[in-house]
Amino acid sequence: DYLTNRTKFYTNSALSSYNSILQSSAYPYIEPQIVNNNGIIMMAYLDDNGGEDNSNFQQLVYSIYNNKWQQPVAIDEDSNIENSFYLYTDNSDIYMVYTELNNTVSETITAEEMAKMQEIVIAKYDKTQSKFVDMATLTNNETYDFNPRMTVINGVPVVVWLNNTDNNMLGTTNNNSIYYSKYENNAWTEPQALLSGSTAITKMEMGILNNEVSISYIADTDNNLSTFEDRILNVINLDKENKQLVNDIGISSYVEYTKYNNNDMLVWKKDDKI
Repeated sequence: DYLTNRTKFYTNSALSSYNSILQSSAYPYIEPQIVNNNGIIMMAYLDDNGGEDNSNFQQLVYSIYNNKWQQPVAIDEDSNIENSFYLYTDNSDIYMVYTELNNTVSETITAEEMAKMQEIVIAKYDKTQSKFVDMATLTNNETYDFNPRMTVINGVPVVVWLNNTDNNMLGTTNNNSIYYSKYENNAWTEPQALLSGSTAITKMEMGILNNEVSISYIADTDNNLSTFEDRILNVINLDKENKQLVNDIGISSYVEYTKYNNNDMLVWKKDDKI
């Protein structure tokens, strides 16, 4: 397996090196992300901690590039499983918003039981201490929280995520919601629902559009993830103004916020066209 053949992390790899190998036989579900915050280059990814616990091994780690990649460090010191994550910078600070189980699990745990335990966590990178600090758990419930995203607008961090009250990890029920929380007055606000009672949401992204926070999501209207012709792209803002962006069917599962000529844009794919 991958652990048997996994090499150490090569910390002497430089960005100038073409096709540098950082690690061979890496964790299959690594999903790396990279941000550049005014010269501070950070990579985050999921990894197997290599321990003997066959249940609580998946962890979120990060590495800083300083002429070479540094040895990866775990986001926190507990043994709880970390899952999906989003690494973000507003060119002032670096944030990590991610999902984490609220306790360790046994090998006999079911998918529904695990879904109940998953919460949304946010952390901010401290450049002086060279580590993530100010960790806050934004949720505390027994329903499935997943797919966190964030942005910063006018200096205010905003986090959004999906929730399924049936603890269905595929979201193929009519009980999917979008929640958000803002950092105001030195504290995270109580989560508020932007949308509830939705069918499966196959993709959700967040960004700035028209100088306001914008959340785009693709809803699978029949909850059948094997079909694609029934997916609809919608955009919602923090005032809960929900707009169906595309009136016809055939939306693929891609949508992204970006900039072009310094203008905020929303890009999506439909019928193999951007």
